[in-house]
Amino acid sequence: MRKVAKRGLIQWLLLGGVCCTSSVQALTWNDNYLGYRYGSAFSEPTLTPAISKHIFSYTHASGYTYGSNFLSVDVLRSDLNDPAANSSRGATEFYGVYRHKLSLSAISGRSFAIGALRDVGLTLGADWGSKDDTFAARPHKLRVGPTLSFAVPGFLDVGVYLQQEWNHNGIMGKDVSFAAAPLLGAVWNIKFDESALPLEFKGFLDYSGPKGKDGFGSDTRDELLMRVFVMADVSSWFGSKNTLWIGPGYEYWHNKFGNQPGVGTRASTPMMNVEFHL
Repeated sequence: MRKVAKRGLIQWLLLGGVCCTSSVQALTWNDNYLGYRYGSAFSEPTLTPAISKHIFSYTHASGYTYGSNFLSVDVLRSDLNDPAANSSRGATEFYGVYRHKLSLSAISGRSFAIGALRDVGLTLGADWGSKDDTFAARPHKLRVGPTLSFAVPGFLDVGVYLQQEWNHNGIMGKDVSFAAAPLLGAVWNIKFDESALPLEFKGFLDYSGPKGKDGFGSDTRDELLMRVFVMADVSSWFGSKNTLWIGPGYEYWHNKFGNQPGVGTRASTPMMNVEFHL
């Protein structure tokens, strides 16, 4: 029953925002792009060598009268330092993120703007993924909580959420239901409209508290994940703005997956990123 209820709630979160925008309000803006990023210093728990990964992605962002949608799906291909189970190739991982933010100003017809604060919202989100290594992780996460939107060139959202995670431990051969945990999250895209070359500073940061026991019975730890990019619209040089963005990025992951400090639980990864906007 728990699995059925969880899947039903995840489906509601994933489809609810899309249904709202299609049946209630037309989209007021949208952006779709294909992405590729590469780094050679990724880490995975218990694995000693630095891992190279090619990451292919599809991202959709859109807005409508009462809020916004964000959907991103990554396909991560590791080298042999992160092997697939019973295979001579590197592991493949799929990971998807969906966020739906409702604007309280738009819903209520009242302004919540005070100083640098632009709006107050409610964010509903879901993560889902799978990986074909020995651990065979199948994470499913739900989050909900208030979000503050700040007045910047672009956007800056900061929220406090409650997150619940379910996963699979292939080594122990069992599913794991973690305890709900508080999470402080921020996401931003700051625009710099330079005449010669438009730039943006984008990224996100999630800091979550311990989530109870893991699949081995060990206590989990607080976890920090930050990913940032400085991107340049190189297509503007060729008279086609907002088509091809290229730039460096950096990912920092502390106590990865909530693990105790140890081999592979801390990642400090420079990378390059390319986005082709459709």
